[in-house]
Amino acid sequence: MHGNLEPKLGVNAAEEELLDWLTDVADDPYRFVMEAFPWGEEGTTLEKDLGPEPWQRDILAAVKAGLPLDRAIQLATASGHGIGKSACVSWLILWAVSTFPDTRGVITANTETQLKTKTWAELGKWFHLFIAKHLFKLTATALFQPDRERTWRIDMIPWSERNTEAFAGLHNKGKRILILFDEASAIPDIIWETAEGALSDKDTQIIFAVFGNPTRNTGRFRECFAGGQFHRFWNCRQVDSREVSFTNKADIARKIEAYGEDSDYVRIRILGVFPRRGEMEFFNAEDIDAAMLRDVSTSPFDPLALGVDVARYGGNASVIFPR
Repeated sequence: MHGNLEPKLGVNAAEEELLDWLTDVADDPYRFVMEAFPWGEEGTTLEKDLGPEPWQRDILAAVKAGLPLDRAIQLATASGHGIGKSACVSWLILWAVSTFPDTRGVITANTETQLKTKTWAELGKWFHLFIAKHLFKLTATALFQPDRERTWRIDMIPWSERNTEAFAGLHNKGKRILILFDEASAIPDIIWETAEGALSDKDTQIIFAVFGNPTRNTGRFRECFAGGQFHRFWNCRQVDSREVSFTNKADIARKIEAYGEDSDYVRIRILGVFPRRGEMEFFNAEDIDAAMLRDVSTSPFDPLALGVDVARYGGNASVIFPR
């Protein structure tokens, strides 16, 4: 990175030291986070903060462990509310774009409102605390290096099933690619499939990280986790809100008392665990699995029972089964 920026910046000694540091932390996002922001400094918004939470350190360590790499780093995090995932997303964005020349990336979320008011707003907070913010420009829809705006940038892009092309063509051979999904459980499969086209670049640093509350027990986000079709490709974790230092434990306890620890509300919003019953299901998956395993005895005098399950959409098939 140093050699790419120096001719246009006319660097002095302090600037040269900064550029050398950015080069040094290019493969160490945790060190980047610890040194890029004023942790514990009096008079700053981080005055009482000493660094990332354990689960955030785990994410940053997983990225480091995958570099250098022979395939994409794919990280999936399901969590309860208020654990600091938008902060972690912001750190990944700033590390990725500032430590590797001509990095390209896209960030999206479940809704445009979430993307603008939560994800991108949090990025703005950390960008203004960033030790090297003067090297980059943050706008309402992009973060880029001003001298190489076309080739060195990360864009905020709301998804649309009618315009998947916005997520296609993200190739950056020999460089670095960052793809981030926030509230990924509600992002349609077609957007995942289109974004995955970027994973085919050879000799390229590719980080594909997805975060969210596990609101649905179907879809590509669910398939990243244990028992899912794509689980073997993902480094996944589930974060309980009770295990994060800055969450309101008294409020969490009240919600658990009100809804019950085994309720889908608590599973999704606090435990970071996928719900038992989907929005379009009469029976939850655990009850169905148990019914399939039970031994059923019948006699010739039992009435004929005919089970019918009509598939209305997707890849499912209709089933008729007599007993």
